[in-house]
Amino acid sequence: MLNVVNSEQAQQIISSHLPVFNCTETVSLSACIGRISARNVFSTENVPAFDRSVVDGFAVKASDTFGCSQSLPSVLRLTDEVIMGNAANTVLDKGTCQKIPTGGCLPDGADAVVMLEYCEDYNDGYIYVGKPAAVYKNVVRCGDDIKVGEPVLKRGACITARSVGILSSLGIDCVTVYEKIKIGLISTGDEIIPYTQTPQIGQIRDINTILLSELLLDNGTQINQYPIVRDDIDELTLAVKKAVSENDIVVMSGGSSAGDKDAAYDVLSLLGEVYFHGIAMKPGKPTMFSVVNNTPVFALPGHPLAAALVAELFVKPALYKMRDSVFCPITLFAKSNVKIPSDHGREAVYPVELQYCDNEIMCTPLYSKSGVISVLQKADGYIRIDRDCEGVNESQTVKVYLFARQI
Repeated sequence: MLNVVNSEQAQQIISSHLPVFNCTETVSLSACIGRISARNVFSTENVPAFDRSVVDGFAVKASDTFGCSQSLPSVLRLTDEVIMGNAANTVLDKGTCQKIPTGGCLPDGADAVVMLEYCEDYNDGYIYVGKPAAVYKNVVRCGDDIKVGEPVLKRGACITARSVGILSSLGIDCVTVYEKIKIGLISTGDEIIPYTQTPQIGQIRDINTILLSELLLDNGTQINQYPIVRDDIDELTLAVKKAVSENDIVVMSGGSSAGDKDAAYDVLSLLGEVYFHGIAMKPGKPTMFSVVNNTPVFALPGHPLAAALVAELFVKPALYKMRDSVFCPITLFAKSNVKIPSDHGREAVYPVELQYCDNEIMCTPLYSKSGVISVLQKADGYIRIDRDCEGVNESQTVKVYLFARQI
């Protein structure tokens, strides 16, 4: 008999029983993309470290240009030139200017830069400025980008190429990150054979191990695949014990229903505690969550489509939560091409295909029978229809959760 909860309750139960994962390591900046930061990182420098020009032009005192125009330019004596990569040699006095390149260090005494396009140089030692400049016009000030003491990387943040750019601008060459979470994968079923073998009548290739491996693999995880286990309580007990002892989280697929041959519940309830057995959603109802020796164990449906969607909805967020982070899928809004039915009282999850038509993003549900895998190839993402909703009307706007590139 299934002990069914809704998806919100399932998320709460999972979240409240996840262990604190605080194992950390220090990695180089070139190896940290995709990892989860385990420390807050604060800037010890100002970026930029000096006032600098954002255009090619002339460094001036803004007050020397007030009121000037092309017909009545300000005439400023050219005293020096700022060389890229060097500090200015002299202080800018009133009535003078210095030539400056983009990125050049603003001389002391200057507070604005006039673009070359608004200046005339007749090679008489003076520059004729035809447009006034406000104070700090065309100037990035010291610390405008990043100030000393400002947080540049928060604990729990997923490190991106953008993060690396900021860290490198501060001279930071290594980062403390959470160690990779070890994920043990077990496929079960008398009918399951390795995907590299040719199935006989009644046999099915093991899709879930490779599918879930690619779905859950990122720079912050390590996947450990285990041999296929038959629908035998003793065999499955040994396999679960081994996987739990060697991993931080275990994901099983198959055997999670309530049939005579489905052994997952018996094994998990024997070895640990099962917190729910069933989620009021389609697909994915037989999903089970338990904890064995402080290790979270998910038992997913055997059908590949259902297993993939449940992994996306529940396992991925758990992996981020364990590292004090939040899984944030990329979403967009689209209009449904058709009316989409849904069973009242049970959440529905539909893979969808996106099309761009008449300046609008449209989505079409990809219906499938149990066990069908091909829709994952066609799907761009999925939509969720709440259990209290009876469906989606044609042309109704829905939120689409985009699949990660691994799928």
